[in-house]
Amino acid sequence: MSAKVKKQHYIPQMYLNLFSTNDNRLCVWNLSTDQVLDNQSSRNFASSKYFYDTNSEDLKELISEIASVRPKLLEKVDLEDEQFVEKELGRMEGDVAGIIRDITQDHSKIHEKVVEQKLIIFLHDLAYRTENPRKEIEMVKNATIHHSTQNNIAQAAKDSAKKTQLYYLHGLKPLLDTAHMLKEKYDWYIGVVSGKYKLLISDDPAKGIRLGFNDICIPISGDLAIIFRAHYTAASYISKDTPTNGEITLSERSVFVYNAWQRICAKRFMFGDKKTIEFIKSKTKNL
Repeated sequence: MSAKVKKQHYIPQMYLNLFSTNDNRLCVWNLSTDQVLDNQSSRNFASSKYFYDTNSEDLKELISEIASVRPKLLEKVDLEDEQFVEKELGRMEGDVAGIIRDITQDHSKIHEKVVEQKLIIFLHDLAYRTENPRKEIEMVKNATIHHSTQNNIAQAAKDSAKKTQLYYLHGLKPLLDTAHMLKEKYDWYIGVVSGKYKLLISDDPAKGIRLGFNDICIPISGDLAIIFRAHYTAASYISKDTPTNGEITLSERSVFVYNAWQRICAKRFMFGDKKTIEFIKSKTKNL
């Protein structure tokens, strides 16, 4: 049996490394200390101890929707494996790492069916796997019991928030809802950075997908992003840049506003190019 994974990344290391230098060293803005830390390892950030671990009873419930359409799945799942969710996320990350490399080399691949499918799963997970969704769920659940001061009830709300988050990651309905939204509501583009500043990510980089914004930028490196734009005529967009042949050349203004949105989404960290981080830091002091 392999050793347990103690430090579980809610932002995949492979995704963080897309915003690092050639030797996989990151520049990190620690928002709690307001320090910009250069030459950092991705393994030291955006992780939490046993973040996705669960018990056999909850695991069986989590995969029950998928098992209802794929009954043989239960035969393949070790219900005693409390790190099942962590391992499944890791397998998807390996697939998507290759897909992102392919898209970087050939932008048209974003519209291939298999690429779309795997990106939807990855982006759905990225939208719901971080600390922020769990905190948001916990806040809602705590609000329903705010008249009680019993610690066991408060703890039950925290446990329930984790279980709800894991359902979003492994339930069939939440994934199908995201897939339908991304396929039916949005046009997909590749965004290409044209100015001197780079795209940054926060520790909640896909919050726009969770909220269903009209204009969603998911950076896949400092120089490239997947842009989702709602295609109904009255939609307003963060970026004013015009698509051409499936691509959007991102002006410095667009890069700034997308980075400012990432800063708003951030809980504890921002990641990416040092010069860009310092620029955003100077322009968003009051956030």
